[in-house]
Amino acid sequence: MTRTVEIAGGGVAGLALGIALRQDGVPVRLYEAGTYPRHRLCGEFISGAGPDEFSRLGLEGLPEMGETLTDAMWFRGGRQLLHRDLPEPALGISRWCLDKILAERFTSAGGGLSCTTRIPAPQSGEGWINATGRAKSEDSRWLGQKAHYLNLPMKAGLEMHLGRGGYAGISRIGSGITNVCALLPALLGKQSGDATLPGRLRACGLPLLAERLESAEEIPASRCGVSRFVTGWQRGPDHGIRLGDHGAIIPPFTGHGMSMALISALEAAPFLTKWASDRLSWNETCRQIQAALRRRFSARLRWAAWLHPFILRPGGQAFMTFLARSGLLPWHWLYRRVR
Repeated sequence: MTRTVEIAGGGVAGLALGIALRQDGVPVRLYEAGTYPRHRLCGEFISGAGPDEFSRLGLEGLPEMGETLTDAMWFRGGRQLLHRDLPEPALGISRWCLDKILAERFTSAGGGLSCTTRIPAPQSGEGWINATGRAKSEDSRWLGQKAHYLNLPMKAGLEMHLGRGGYAGISRIGSGITNVCALLPALLGKQSGDATLPGRLRACGLPLLAERLESAEEIPASRCGVSRFVTGWQRGPDHGIRLGDHGAIIPPFTGHGMSMALISALEAAPFLTKWASDRLSWNETCRQIQAALRRRFSARLRWAAWLHPFILRPGGQAFMTFLARSGLLPWHWLYRRVR
């Protein structure tokens, strides 16, 4: 007997899991509230997952769909802190492109995809996977906002700009397009009279970056924004399986959220394959997947949770500036800690 796995949510984690399960011959039905292609609030930067993970999903050609990134620059306000090569190449790719590729790969592998079908609440029954993205939290103090730009001059493949209590990441994603994604204090959404991304970056102490964006060509349809979310392990029932942002959100300055979605799917798939062939009970499947995800991600989430408030505080930014200018900032070592 082969049981069917049902997945709520067709983002990176849900689609990647569906692909991995179909490669093992497991019947899969996936329910997505929207349609493809679509934009999502995302740094659109994949690091910590690469050729091995792409190959396991049959996506060897994925890097050709985006842009290979080899270096990063960090800025405080308008002043450069450091410029370093990345420990290994990263991939800049839009969610407009990536989710469409994953959906096509899933359906071509025989997966059942139902779009415009919203699953109203997290499911706890046997065979259900919850990958519906960020859960809303009234405790959140963050506002996320992004847009794509054409003809935006870049100083590195990836730029990180630290402002007052927030930051913006910029990455090339191919075809002359640049993704600008900012995490800003939620109060800016109420206090700023200019709700545009440049306007809110200016209010966050990043006027030079705002001027750069205003001199480039924004792609209006790419605008996205979210609020009411918290980082770290997400609150929810202990039973059931939660993947991607529905299970854990790493602070976005790490650039590791998309990789975690891919990796979490690959971690979960072998256990679900055993359950589907009646070789593992559902309770044991849930327990083993939860344990595998904790082993894989707990350390990097702890490091990110420590670094995140540090880089947002004036004192932490000043200390980073001192270390960077004196050549003492352990860039590669810290980069590895959140991957």
